[in-house]
Amino acid sequence: MNPISLSHVDLEEYEKKINNILKNESLTDKVIKYLNSTNEILSEDEYVRTEEVSPKMPVGMSGFYVSSTKYFVNLKISTITIVLLLLDIKITAGVASTLGGLCGRTGKAITSVSEEEKCIILDTRKRKSFFVNQLNYENKECTRNDLKCKFRAEGKCCRNIDEIDNLLENLISNNVIEKNGDSYKLAL
Repeated sequence: MNPISLSHVDLEEYEKKINNILKNESLTDKVIKYLNSTNEILSEDEYVRTEEVSPKMPVGMSGFYVSSTKYFVNLKISTITIVLLLLDIKITAGVASTLGGLCGRTGKAITSVSEEEKCIILDTRKRKSFFVNQLNYENKECTRNDLKCKFRAEGKCCRNIDEIDNLLENLISNNVIEKNGDSYKLAL
């Protein structure tokens, strides 16, 4: 899987690179907007940074220039897939298959996830591997108040181990999570 790696490029070039993958300008705009607004889902070696660049101007002329924004991007293709899933964008089978192929995944392509599955994905995104009990927040404060999860009651998580197991099994069957013995990892 080749990462997306851009350095000191303008917005148009950043959009072009993402659009070459997604082949859909509307999806490209949504993905870029999401990536520019949060780094929550990025792994340690990924980044999306901007830098304001001002042209060199003669003394006394600084009020007449317009700065430009340059982008520095290092992303895995799988991150784009996760963004699409988190944004509730119905991924067509063709886009899902293309993204899966670029991620080195073949076979069944996932096209959507539930709010409860999003919670699992977000909780596991930055972990190399995890165990079921690490996802058990039952009777503890909900960690994903931004999601409309059926397991939240009065700000507390009421998702038990059996429900976590069911969610993980569904994510495994959709090639989002892989199981290795007692541990799991994000497959994307």
